[in-house]
Amino acid sequence: MPGEQRLWQEVLLLAVNDVARSRTTREMAVAVDWFRTQRCRDICFLLGRDPQELKQIVIDLAQRSPAQRRYWMVRIKKEMRKGEEQSRGTREEEEEVTSRPLRYHGS
Repeated sequence: MPGEQRLWQEVLLLAVNDVARSRTTREMAVAVDWFRTQRCRDICFLLGRDPQELKQIVIDLAQRSPAQRRYWMVRIKKEMRKGEEQSRGTREEEEEVTSRPLRYHGS
């Protein structure tokens, strides 16, 4: 996964984390409302994710208790990053075969 996509994926994870960590109804409303914006849809488009699916995950997360939200947030992070690690593994294998490491002065 290219660096820019990793960055946008982390933005989405942080937004979901805002939902999981919200303490008041107002914080929850602001965090969930972000997933209805054009910015969220644009980021989902860049990552090839379905914005409706992500919104449904967030709504389900928001309906849980604070302890359950934190638990599910850990699972969501693992799932989102698992796809990144799988794509990174194939890219690293390709780089290993096609390129040699750079040599720096003093090494």
